[in-house]
Amino acid sequence: MKLFDRNFSVEIHTEEACDLAVTLAAKDLQRDLRRISGQTEGFPLVQGGKGGIVIRTVEGSEPEAYTVTVSEKEISVTGTDVLGTVFGIYALSTRCLNVLPTHRFIDLFPETKEEMEAEEESFSSPKRTVRFRGWFINDEDLLNEWKDSGYRRDLDYRYYNCVMHPEVMDAVIETALRLEYNLIIPATLLDIDRPGEEKLVELAYNRGMFISQHHIEPMGTSHFAAERYFASRGREEELSFASNPKALEELWLHYATRWSKYAKQVVWQLGLRGKKDEAVWKNDPAVPTTWEGRGELVTRAIQTQHDIIKSVLGHENFYSTATLWNEGSMLYGKGFLKLPQGTIPVLADFGLDQMFGEDMFTTVKNAKDSYGVYYHTSFWALGPHMAEGCHPEKMGYSYRLAASHGGLIYSMLNVSNVRPMHFSISMNAAFLQNPEADAKSVVEAFDRAVFGEDAEKITPLRYEYYDSFADFGEDLAKQFAEKWFFFYHDYEKLPFIRNAATDGQLTWLGKYALLGKLHCDVDFASRDRLPALLKSEEKLMALMKKLDALAPTLSEEKSLYLRQFLRYQTMHLFYLTRWCLACLDLVDPTLPTKKRKTAGTLAAMQLVAILEERKVLEQGEWRNWHKGDEKMNIPLRLQETRDYLAKL
Repeated sequence: MKLFDRNFSVEIHTEEACDLAVTLAAKDLQRDLRRISGQTEGFPLVQGGKGGIVIRTVEGSEPEAYTVTVSEKEISVTGTDVLGTVFGIYALSTRCLNVLPTHRFIDLFPETKEEMEAEEESFSSPKRTVRFRGWFINDEDLLNEWKDSGYRRDLDYRYYNCVMHPEVMDAVIETALRLEYNLIIPATLLDIDRPGEEKLVELAYNRGMFISQHHIEPMGTSHFAAERYFASRGREEELSFASNPKALEELWLHYATRWSKYAKQVVWQLGLRGKKDEAVWKNDPAVPTTWEGRGELVTRAIQTQHDIIKSVLGHENFYSTATLWNEGSMLYGKGFLKLPQGTIPVLADFGLDQMFGEDMFTTVKNAKDSYGVYYHTSFWALGPHMAEGCHPEKMGYSYRLAASHGGLIYSMLNVSNVRPMHFSISMNAAFLQNPEADAKSVVEAFDRAVFGEDAEKITPLRYEYYDSFADFGEDLAKQFAEKWFFFYHDYEKLPFIRNAATDGQLTWLGKYALLGKLHCDVDFASRDRLPALLKSEEKLMALMKKLDALAPTLSEEKSLYLRQFLRYQTMHLFYLTRWCLACLDLVDPTLPTKKRKTAGTLAAMQLVAILEERKVLEQGEWRNWHKGDEKMNIPLRLQETRDYLAKL
């Protein structure tokens, strides 16, 4: 079927009573067609009518299902519900127009054509085994500050004082939908009482997505929002469910009422945690000191929250989750935490190593017991942040494990700033469609979509990238797990590095070496890391040489992608590794001062190189992409390095 030529563009027909989410997806399809054709107008959106591209929703028994049929005279996109129709529209764009789902974040789009036809075919959505497939926009420092939204927060906290621009949020949501995710946590520390932040919720709601909340924001409220709530009422309340439950019950009722405006698409987050993503007893001395007592308190808080939602909605037919991150894994895994009927327990990986804990093995699950997982493709501070860090084989292994019990219905993926993690995100989308998928096949399919016939050259180098990470060992991971109360599990020998030194671990190693301090009482910034770092440095350098040799053989567009998202990330890790090695010499009092000074100069040079090299990611519309670098904060690390050197 002809889609366009110089004198023609196909019409896009939607139903007269079309849901807003479908209209917005149809406009995205219109934008794709205009961009490919080079036509600034054309491809009109028409309510009702036949011929061209016809989009309709016909209620069906399978949620979020779609069928796309291309015939000689018509393309039919039919969904069983709103999200099914939306997914069908994007599937048409991906399959028939060759538009990559992540294209809005990676500068890759099909070449402009004078004419285009769609071949006759019919295809349908995959059978969905995971009901809720979500993104958590967490640690989103770059996304927040890249474009100024004009909205500010006033938090007693260093981070998250800028609110993401609505246009950026909409691009995030669109990308998630193109990958057939249906759930989003729109921001960290979101306060729906503030218009600029509620706007993020509205955008997801209008796009048809389910919406949830950060696990330190049960009922949609954080400690920061709680402080604002009571301060605005001229009150100072102790925020303790152990000693002042009535105040928190009032707060939860208020936020449940505010969130109820979006109730049909809310997956409520239940729980009780501390102020800055810590265990509640870290901030509240009134919490019992025994695990049994802590579990009883959190159980009571969650039941209270569940009852409040029920009273606000007037029914109990709603979705709720309890994300068992860190101490939650211990409380639930040991049986100290009980959840209300129907609340989905969400078992978390240990963000530092992206592996599930003992609760995945000790908690009884079967096909009748629904549960979810929370997985970190990105994690600040000791996980990946500006460079991919989760080995595809590790993610595949973890999702096969999670799905092996038969009750997996929920997945939440921490995606941070999205753009640096788009490859891992794409892998995750594939594993959610088929948790049994072979990781190598998934990687090869991704590379074919991006590089075409050059993919065979890329996939081995992509694996070489992940195999170049320094191995910081399980003993170190265990120490952090103990400090964070994570229910650690000892696995059999794994075919990948369990505790790979991602850019987060490298950054904090250098930082704490310069500070002369331990992190969480764990001495990971020690010279014991030298052998692993030296081995990694050698591998990363060898990989960079291969990528440099390959880039000129690719088309301009593919070469740019390679330089931005494989070569730069390799170089990013290489310079951070050399910085760590130099910092360990710089702070070593047993070395001669002259050698320490030389090391300090070398250390600073590595960070200067990162600041220079990452400009490859700041081209075109991505100008100022690193403006909000607050988490890894390379400029601050550089200043700390120079300050230490100056003291010598």
